[in-house]
Amino acid sequence: MRNHKIGQKSKLLSAIVFTCCLVFWGISQTNASGFGGGVVVGTGSNPAFAIGGGVAAATTTTLQTAPSDGILMISDVVLTSDPHGNCTNVVSLQTSSGSILGEFYLGAQRQNNGGGYSTYTASPSQVQHTFAFGLPVPAGETLQLHTSTSCSVRYTIAGYTSVL
Repeated sequence: MRNHKIGQKSKLLSAIVFTCCLVFWGISQTNASGFGGGVVVGTGSNPAFAIGGGVAAATTTTLQTAPSDGILMISDVVLTSDPHGNCTNVVSLQTSSGSILGEFYLGAQRQNNGGGYSTYTASPSQVQHTFAFGLPVPAGETLQLHTSTSCSVRYTIAGYTSVL
């Protein structure tokens, strides 16, 4: 009788272990989802990217190109206005087809404080934002940054590549 109960416990334990193995194997076969609708995070050597630099006043600069079989997801944006001028600026993140992904207002104003020194005020001089779901750049298109007026802009943009 005792051996019969041990045999039942052993079979039950074996069934539980087998079920856990199936579950873990199923999870390991699933792609990581980075954006709804069947898009998954790229599994290349490094799907994440970060770019930074400066953009002259009143120009459009190409920053990054989405792969032909995927999209770029912009997750983080930091923009800083040139503090050495009196200007306001609308900075646009856009695609090469002209779609506006986001617009940000930056300003800088230099004022003489009477003692030969300048003070800088801004409204705002920096924008820092993390997007919950990201800004998508469609397959094959490029991400561009456009500045509207006489202020140059410094930028840092981060995100990841997703495959369709």
